[in-house]
Amino acid sequence: MKTMGEMICEPQATTIPISLYQLIPSFAATTIREEPKKVYYCQRCLNHNRAEPRKNHKCDCPFAKCSCFKCSLVEKRRRLNLQLHELEGDVEKKDVNDDDEDRSRNKGGYQ
Repeated sequence: MKTMGEMICEPQATTIPISLYQLIPSFAATTIREEPKKVYYCQRCLNHNRAEPRKNHKCDCPFAKCSCFKCSLVEKRRRLNLQLHELEGDVEKKDVNDDDEDRSRNKGGYQ
């Protein structure tokens, strides 16, 4: 027969139910979650209080030919962005050409 001291010191095998989420540290669990993709909406439809996703909407937009004030601002912004994009492309091309000219002038020597 075991004494009281032996019974207290003897380890007992017990099973404790642990969920998988308790095993994963909290910082790891937060990195696993993915944020939902951002949805872009048609600006012309938003002007008329309708939230229509922009994807595959261009041909079906009921306000494509609308000429109200807000829709004309959308068209004006679109044209300005197009011009800005073209100017940025021209500046980048000019910078590349200037660099090439500087290199050809300084072939084999220093300035």
